[in-house]
Amino acid sequence: MKRKIIKQGNNSYTLTLPIHWIREEGLKEGNDVFLKHEDRQIVIELAHDFKPPETSINIDIKSYAKRTILNILNQNYRKGYDRILLGYTNPSQIEAIKEIVHQTLLGFELVEIQKDVCIIQNIAEPSAEKFDVILRKIFFSIQQETTEILNDLTTKKFNTEKREETKQMIDNYTNFCRRVIIKNRIGGRKNSYALMNLVSKLSLIAHAHYYLHLYAEKQKKYTPKKEILELYKKSIELFAIFSSAFYKKEIDLADKVEFIRDNLFKTKIYPLLEKTTSIDSVIIYHIAESIRLTHVATTNLFFLLNYSGN
Repeated sequence: MKRKIIKQGNNSYTLTLPIHWIREEGLKEGNDVFLKHEDRQIVIELAHDFKPPETSINIDIKSYAKRTILNILNQNYRKGYDRILLGYTNPSQIEAIKEIVHQTLLGFELVEIQKDVCIIQNIAEPSAEKFDVILRKIFFSIQQETTEILNDLTTKKFNTEKREETKQMIDNYTNFCRRVIIKNRIGGRKNSYALMNLVSKLSLIAHAHYYLHLYAEKQKKYTPKKEILELYKKSIELFAIFSSAFYKKEIDLADKVEFIRDNLFKTKIYPLLEKTTSIDSVIIYHIAESIRLTHVATTNLFFLLNYSGN
């Protein structure tokens, strides 16, 4: 969108802002905005204490199954809508909607149910300022969860209820973080994409461990071999290094993740898969997936970390 710079007095210049953007953001005369200079571009940001008008969207979910409804709600929640009006066909869909809202839409509630439409509303969403705290909680929860899963595998005492609770919590938090990244442009113009990708991978890492536990719990007479438990310990250690690399902002630690991942696949995972069958192969697959996803998540650090240079 092209704009002309207008000279204003001797020491300043002005330009006009597009009216559709003003209306969309709910701005009025006298509101403060902040200008940020980024790589020969000027980025306009709203004041942190500015409360934009509530946004809403109408969606017809027809007779879609639960998984499709989950995808629709998650993606529109992440877009930043505060109110979602769902047109539905089958009354049985309401139970699926209730479960999805409870498990994945942090701060939202199903507030109204009519004959063919229901309303999901932002009631108690945490503020965007909680982003860093919640992101750190995600890292901590995954590390704690994997340690407990290792104990379950070792003792064969599976706490399935606790695993389900933690999965729901992490799903809630990772969904919220992705919503805030989009809505508040966390990370700025350049880093928001890599940060979004990293949070998405944290969700998938948590899922890989959850489904490993879920599968192992169903194998009543299964006892993991010592070498498989050792591999799982390595996956836990790898995630801890990734977490340290992120928070210490150390590229050497990110490089270490790359090296360990390659070494584990060459010396542990492939040889184990070549000589195992049945249940062991499935367990190894889930461990390998968690290691692969940790490595993929780490690649975002090479984007997010600062490099010195001229």
